[in-house]
Amino acid sequence: MTVIDEVLAQPTGARFFRADLHIHSYGGSHDVSDVSMTPEAIVQTAKTEGLALISITDHNEITGVEAALRAAKGSSVLVVPGVELSTSDGHLLCYLPTLETLQRFHASLAIVDRGTQNSRCQTAILECLNQLKSYGGFGILAHVDIKSGFETEVPGASPHKIDVISHAALLGIELKQPSSPISYAEGDPDGDRVKIGKTRIDRLQLGSKQHLARVQNSDARDASSSSGTGTSPDGSSVSALRPAVARCVTIPSPQGLLRADDGSRGRAPRRARRRRRAQAHRSVEATRLRRPVTRESSLRASRRGCARSASCSR
Repeated sequence: MTVIDEVLAQPTGARFFRADLHIHSYGGSHDVSDVSMTPEAIVQTAKTEGLALISITDHNEITGVEAALRAAKGSSVLVVPGVELSTSDGHLLCYLPTLETLQRFHASLAIVDRGTQNSRCQTAILECLNQLKSYGGFGILAHVDIKSGFETEVPGASPHKIDVISHAALLGIELKQPSSPISYAEGDPDGDRVKIGKTRIDRLQLGSKQHLARVQNSDARDASSSSGTGTSPDGSSVSALRPAVARCVTIPSPQGLLRADDGSRGRAPRRARRRRRAQAHRSVEATRLRRPVTRESSLRASRRGCARSASCSR
């Protein structure tokens, strides 16, 4: 095996996993009538369907999270502690690092009419995001393109809306339809949303292309609805999920994604492989000019050339 072959055998970049981060359970969400949607059954379905990450996000309740965590212990499924809040400005998906921080976050909120169809969070959405940030969590605006979604409940470009979209704890928007034009970025047909997206980038001092992630989940309420979307955490931990969502800028396939370097993914991965091979050649040649090539020095030089495009695999 040549030095270049050894370099190309190294991890090649983000690894994608199937995930469903918006699932409702029986006894947790008032609108779930399927008695088979227990936390334990949801975890088992995730295992059967090959999902790597799930989150039970019941409406304003967190009773099913602990059971799901127990059911997933020692398995290949990572359960992300979460809840879906029904605020006056639309629904907000909230994700926390641990069960304890989720419980503390949930206890800080004003939730009324619990367990009924009128269950709601009276805490303002901005304060919810403030609390999320303080507990190390993050939020995604749920199904913004339908009724009860943020874009429907808060149209226009009010200062309040700009504050919400520009909040550091808000990392994405969830869409029911893949064809939805809502993005708060270039290409969004609504000029106000484009301006809000630019304001967010300025306020948070982000890169010009660091827009809100656009994601899809099942929003499942029965056993036949759950399906996987794609995300690319740098390892199987909740702490790795936040940067993965922050880097995401497109809607993944509901069938889940393969590794970024998989040959079946078309032209982009082939270009990436050609770039890596060229980088490896250049790095090896540069090393030869400086000193005799050894396996260690050559790999070290080559990996520097690939480091920017590589992230930890699972």
